[in-house]
Amino acid sequence: MRMTATEVEALPWQEVESSNVARVAWVQSGEVGPFVKGKPPHLGHLYVEFHGSVGRIYRYTAVRKEQHGELVEAESVGGYLNAEIKPAHNCTRIEVALS
Repeated sequence: MRMTATEVEALPWQEVESSNVARVAWVQSGEVGPFVKGKPPHLGHLYVEFHGSVGRIYRYTAVRKEQHGELVEAESVGGYLNAEIKPAHNCTRIEVALS
C-alpha cells in the first residue's frame, strides 16, 4: 500500500516509549467486530512506525480501539505488539511516496 508523506504525517500519531517502536496511530475503519459485553467494538487500522529507518511503517487491520490503548500503555510496547497484534491481525507494509 502506498501513502504520501503528507498522508502519513496526517495520521494521529502517538509517540511511545520503546526501543523498537517509535510511534503508533489508530484510525477507525467503520468495521464492527463481534460484540463484547453487549457492545460492538470499534475496529480500525493500527499504524506502527519502527525506529531506525525512515518510512518503516506497517498497517494492521481490524484492531480494536481498546487494543490500541493497551498497546500505548503496555510495559513493553514491542512485547504487546508481538503477542497480541501481529498473530491476530493482517499486516501490510506502507510504502511512503516522497511526492
